[in-house]
Amino acid sequence: MSGKMIAAVLMTVLVQWTYADEDRAMQRLMSIVDGLSGLGEEMVLEPVSGTLVPGDTLRIEMELDTSHMYHLHAFSDSFFNEIDFWLSDPSGEVTGVAGGDHASLAVYPETSGTWTLNVLLHRADGTDPYSREGADSASFAAAVFRGGRYL
Repeated sequence: MSGKMIAAVLMTVLVQWTYADEDRAMQRLMSIVDGLSGLGEEMVLEPVSGTLVPGDTLRIEMELDTSHMYHLHAFSDSFFNEIDFWLSDPSGEVTGVAGGDHASLAVYPETSGTWTLNVLLHRADGTDPYSREGADSASFAAAVFRGGRYL
């Protein structure tokens, strides 16, 4: 392969990454969803996705019970955005925090009830080659699974 062809391929990949959005985050998530579903894990809700601006917090309520363990997998559209994901139990106590472009966390609920998945965007960095130029927002996609409780 010639140097020009390699440069063209790399430029195409860079352009696709530069203009990534919710679809890119969802594509990354679906590879995990397909794999975990194939292993028999059950998705609690449909995958959620969205776009946040810095300081935005999204809250998604879901019913969790003590007979299962749960795990969250989330992806953003850039390696350089600072996104935090955490679960709060029915009393509001935070039980797990994860962040980054691929975040995962697990929880073994001690109480059944309405739990809250929280998503917070700290910073969307448009200065690097892997996020959208001049980005003032970041997209994410997340899914919560449950499986048999072993502990």
